[in-house]
Amino acid sequence: MFDPESSALVLETQGKIYNGPSHITKNNKTYLLFTVTNQPGGLVRVISHEYPGLFLFFLISFSGALCYLFVRSLLKPIIQVQRASRRMASGDLASRVGNASERMDEIGQLGRDFNFMSEKVEILLNGQKRLLADISHELRSPLARLQLSIGIAQQQDLDRQSPKTQVAMERIEKEASQIESMIAQVLMLSKLDNQDNVLNKQKISLGDLMTPIINDATFEAQQKGKIIHYEAIQQSELFVDPQLFASAIENVIRNAIHYSAGRIDINVTEKDKHLVWSIRDDGNGMDSDQLNRIFEPFYRSSTARDRNSGGVGLGLAIALRAVKQHDGTLIARNCDENGLEVIISMPLKPEGINVS
Repeated sequence: MFDPESSALVLETQGKIYNGPSHITKNNKTYLLFTVTNQPGGLVRVISHEYPGLFLFFLISFSGALCYLFVRSLLKPIIQVQRASRRMASGDLASRVGNASERMDEIGQLGRDFNFMSEKVEILLNGQKRLLADISHELRSPLARLQLSIGIAQQQDLDRQSPKTQVAMERIEKEASQIESMIAQVLMLSKLDNQDNVLNKQKISLGDLMTPIINDATFEAQQKGKIIHYEAIQQSELFVDPQLFASAIENVIRNAIHYSAGRIDINVTEKDKHLVWSIRDDGNGMDSDQLNRIFEPFYRSSTARDRNSGGVGLGLAIALRAVKQHDGTLIARNCDENGLEVIISMPLKPEGINVS
């Protein structure tokens, strides 16, 4: 109950504002009048005043949602750039950033710069590969004529040739053979770098694949006073391009023969549905920072490799690409004591291929 002498009050409740009472006299009767108006701010103000805990929960949830959307809008394009850079680092020169490059902020500019960079790198490297392959192909014709001329000169009357001339001719023939071998390796490397390269895969037993390789390697090792020890499991079959894959294994073994002190161990085992080759020599090994680089074309270790003992640095590069063409892996690591171990892992039965 309100006393007539009560002062004016302001009441706020349920989104309404009550002002009063004010005195109104009508027909000799006095009334107390209250005016009612809506509170400004609507439902939000009502909730904040009547349910402060619920309002605080709503604010935290809303702020969290906005922060999530903001962070997601930043992270998603950054992840796209990261994935594209990883694909490019793994050898996919056609890798590009997708929707992130269409943004109009700094991240979009980064994506466009990455696409421009990867496009230029792809053009330069593909041009380099084509140039190297074209030059190697064109060199074969004059080289063939040079070898023919050497053969004709060597068939001349030996009595008329001085010992120095004979030595010089033999040296020319040897150098021409080395050039021919290098050109063949460059062309093979260019072929393996071609993403559209078609392999002539067929089923072959481990014995049929390895027997000629081991026989040739044993003969070469014996000429250098070295020993090859070979052990392998029986009754294993592979689905590979026999010529290409055999070339990969042979290149690794020949590299081991070159740098071994006297013994090369070759073991073939089966592990986790993969056939694993372990080719180990007892040489000096390599610096850890050079282990991955030995599979780069024309790379030679600064400590051991030279043209007389290690060729031109294409054998292991060809081996790596040949193994990758068969969905296998090839790694090199230093042995615990001394020497280098190269491990080739090949799936016994690639997915989606019936080798039966």
